[in-house]
Amino acid sequence: MFSGQSRVVYNLTTHPSYSASDFTNDIAILTLQSVFDQTSIVGKCCLTFVTSLPSIGEHAVIVGWGVTSSTSTTVSDQLLQGVIQVQSSSSSCSPTPSRLQLCTG
Repeated sequence: MFSGQSRVVYNLTTHPSYSASDFTNDIAILTLQSVFDQTSIVGKCCLTFVTSLPSIGEHAVIVGWGVTSSTSTTVSDQLLQGVIQVQSSSSSCSPTPSRLQLCTG
């Protein structure tokens, strides 16, 4: 059985344009007091820098704790990851996403 690891967060930096009403820019940087021990189930995550949004039809990796169904308002309490295909915002997205969102299906 996995016992888990705990670390103290000594600094939290939220996005300066975060909006709690619609979750725009819902990202933050947590600076920890010490590093986690790397194990078979705890590893590093690489974040890439992109200069453009993915094209329609292209696959993208998503990670987050958000709502996972259009019929639910419950937010996941576990970090989830998935691969999605980018769709045209005019094809199936409602409401139409902003420039900070992707339409997926």
